[in-house]
Amino acid sequence: MRLERFRVGHFRSVKDSGWIDVGHRTVLVGRNESGKTNLLLALRALDAAASEQRLPVNRDFPADLARDEYRDELDVVQTIWALSSEERQGLADVFPRATEVTHVEVARGYPPGRRVRFCELPPPEPPVEKARKLFTRITEASNEISAAGDPAWQTALEQLGRATAKGDVTPREWAHGVGDALSGLQQPLQLGQVPLADEARAALEELADLAAQITNESEYENAAARWVLDRMPPFLFLDQYPEIEGEQNLAEFVMRQREKRPEEGDAYFEMLLTVAGIDPASLEQLLSADAETRRQTVSRAGAVLTRRLREVWSDRPLKVRFNLDGESFNTLVSDPNAYCDVEVNLNQRSRGFRWFFSFYVMFAAGAKTGSTQDALLLLDEPGMHLHAVGQRDLLDHLAGFQNQIVFATQSPFMVPTEDLGAVKTVTISEDEGTRVGSQTSGDEATVFPLIHALGSEISKSLFGDEPQLVVPHVTDYWFLRMVSDYLAEQGKRVLPKELEITPSGGAANVPYLVALLGGPRPGTLVLCSEGHGDAAGGELLRSRLFSHENLVFVGEGFETPPEHGADIEDLLDPDMYDRFVRFSYRRELKEKDIEPDASIPRVRARYAQAFERIGLEFASVRPARLILRGAAQNPDALVPDASRERFERLFTRIREKFEALKA
Repeated sequence: MRLERFRVGHFRSVKDSGWIDVGHRTVLVGRNESGKTNLLLALRALDAAASEQRLPVNRDFPADLARDEYRDELDVVQTIWALSSEERQGLADVFPRATEVTHVEVARGYPPGRRVRFCELPPPEPPVEKARKLFTRITEASNEISAAGDPAWQTALEQLGRATAKGDVTPREWAHGVGDALSGLQQPLQLGQVPLADEARAALEELADLAAQITNESEYENAAARWVLDRMPPFLFLDQYPEIEGEQNLAEFVMRQREKRPEEGDAYFEMLLTVAGIDPASLEQLLSADAETRRQTVSRAGAVLTRRLREVWSDRPLKVRFNLDGESFNTLVSDPNAYCDVEVNLNQRSRGFRWFFSFYVMFAAGAKTGSTQDALLLLDEPGMHLHAVGQRDLLDHLAGFQNQIVFATQSPFMVPTEDLGAVKTVTISEDEGTRVGSQTSGDEATVFPLIHALGSEISKSLFGDEPQLVVPHVTDYWFLRMVSDYLAEQGKRVLPKELEITPSGGAANVPYLVALLGGPRPGTLVLCSEGHGDAAGGELLRSRLFSHENLVFVGEGFETPPEHGADIEDLLDPDMYDRFVRFSYRRELKEKDIEPDASIPRVRARYAQAFERIGLEFASVRPARLILRGAAQNPDALVPDASRERFERLFTRIREKFEALKA
């Protein structure tokens, strides 16, 4: 059985979450106090052990709902599960009417117990057509024997004919009628007065089975419900993870195991031994073994755990070594690649590493023993103490689990950008409570991890081998791409196809971004809006990441590059740009007017000042969006000859610089 959807309602902050689709991995993203944990806790309440307990109404029923709105019939959690082909066959064996069932619903409310509903289950109907065929076989056989004229037999046979033909009664009424008629046929058969052929007797038995199935329908359905519940996976909810102790007294541990009085933490130490390949039952012999046997045993165990840990932890290639000194069993961790390779007890490692180490050991041991093998994992803020690299390692590690996983996070590094369909945003409002939507729903704080996760992925494009044209703003990207595509249709000179245009979020960000990503790639160019002089691109040149050969200036699109520099909007037709500015701000300018100062040379600064004078803020992306839409309909009107020539000139200069860098 595989969970496909779930829905939570009437539980803490969740009045109705809406249906939430679940895949192999489902990520709940939302701000603090949005209800992510409540969704996981509601799912956990469906676990077999938890479902035996009543949920406390005073604690868990939404506090802003009146107490008289509570009813035992209210569902706290509903789940839809898909059945495999083998499971469908097994269900049909238990419940014949469920032959076509492919999904089942399992739900619970505040009282103990779980409710099972079979999706696609056809409504019960009397099997009239099948019963008529069986009755025909019986009557045909009856006409061929001497008992055909027996009054008692004929009366019972007529009663059976009427009972099987009734289609306007409930299935239970139909079954009772057929059962009564069949009982009337039993006496002549038992007395041997009617020597029916085997085929007719088989038809009678099949008809009796049909009636019995309907009579015992509730028993079959209850048995099928138990069959479903027995096959549900356990729900494993984890918000706090055990920290494995780096120092253990083996003699005391063995004594506690022998006397069956384990302490807190003993189970986790036993997991550590299991993953390392040491049988906990052999510890007593290990204590009394010779020094060489002890050394070889713990040395091999350390090598095993080191190899397995390095497969999932890429932050640093750490080494694990176990040291058995007398009765003291120590777990030591070191960094072989460090300048000073010092072994440190696990207890003294960082909290983030200890968390990851304990998490890995717990699930690796569970996979070996089967305790977590089929569990549905519910993880609340996993990896919160880990560095960003460690969180990415954890995310990759979770992707390799066979288990279905639902986890809540606020970290952009725990967002699977390669599988955004797995991401669900969790929001909360005073009226609706906690709601779950697609990855694009919610306010800025809700989608913050998504935005930054995607931003990180986009920035990684600078790591690639493709040459880059780094531009200050996203509007630069829009206009360059729009005009280049338009000129390509005209057969004009355009941007080199090999160049990837990457916005940096502002001119000041370019040197920091490139430095962060390890320096410029071969063939990287930067588009500057500064003046084309000795001081041009000063910050970039001072950063020593670029030379003049890497810089292209927007002003080079003019026949005579302006000393004051130029933005990409300066290449457009000024009258056209003015119309789009006024239209994009038509609501704000309804009772106001702007007077751009023509003495300000650069268009973007001109409008910024004009808007500031009337108490508004100018955003160049608003008219840019409208221009892009218009370009799809009538590009000739938006790129007149003078503007086209300026862009062609700039594209030519970019191509020349690019070819020179390649050479």
